Amino acid sequence: MLHDAPSSDAPGTDLVFSELMEYIGEKAVNRLVDALGGTSLYIAKGDTPNPILVQALGQDDAARFCQIFSGERVRIPSRRATRRRERVIALRKKAGWKIRSIALDLGLSEGRVYQILQEARRKATARASPSSRPATTSSRPAASLPRQRPR
Repeated sequence: MLHDAPSSDAPGTDLVFSELMEYIGEKAVNRLVDALGGTSLYIAKGDTPNPILVQALGQDDAARFCQIFSGERVRIPSRRATRRRERVIALRKKAGWKIRSIALDLGLSEGRVYQILQEARRKATARASPSSRPATTSSRPAASLPRQRPR
């Protein structure tokens, strides 16, 4: 059975997206974080998954999650914490840190650091592409705009 943790400073397992993805996959992680991100949960030993967890993950993923974390208090990451971690990784890489150093410092695999950087580049490219920007319109056609004289 799933129980709320008594306090946020209670010892427990702090999970990050990369760890959760290894256990239950990306789609299930997104559903879990959307439904329960930023919360702390106790997963009781030997019980069937709580309906809240089943609703967030589905029966199979909830059962796998409970089997893995049986008897543990688990802190589900929030989107905000994840975005902050992504910024830290990007800033450290820009400052010249090696991927291995970033991974060791943040407790991630090198592969996950590469994934996060690749996702950040993809998002930045999508934001910068012309199709994602609204078209600017002028009240006058381009041909009738006054020309600037060279100085």
